[in-house]
Amino acid sequence: MKTIAGALAALLLAYGAPVMADEAIPPSLSELMAQPSYQQSWKQALQGEKDLPLWVRSGQGTSAPPQTLTWQGKAYQVGMVCQPHNCGNRQLFIAFSADRRQAWALRVTLPDSDAAMLQPAKYARFQWLGNPDASLKALLMQQVTSQPDWK
Repeated sequence: MKTIAGALAALLLAYGAPVMADEAIPPSLSELMAQPSYQQSWKQALQGEKDLPLWVRSGQGTSAPPQTLTWQGKAYQVGMVCQPHNCGNRQLFIAFSADRRQAWALRVTLPDSDAAMLQPAKYARFQWLGNPDASLKALLMQQVTSQPDWK
């Protein structure tokens, strides 16, 4: 009887754990940006911008779940999306208002060189998207400078 109970417990753990793990993973920023409520504000932020790569226009790239934080008394969802297979050189730091009606971003581009990878602050080119005010620029820049390899 103990053997059957042990076998059943092992089966439940083996088959139940992946389901529970899937439920615990929050959606990535790219997954959220595929939702209509995010798409609308993202498209509005990019109005008038030309020559943006497709991954920036769509917001689809490599990303982790966004963080919700309060900046100067206002709530934002912030995160980073990067170009697939080129995360070190092509990054997009994004902030959405808590109601998802507005979006702002800072596009960071680095040249493909060892020097740029060693000292990204020295070689980075920045492009503001969504017309952020000074406070939002500070929020987005803080997201950039808090990256572990930003020097």
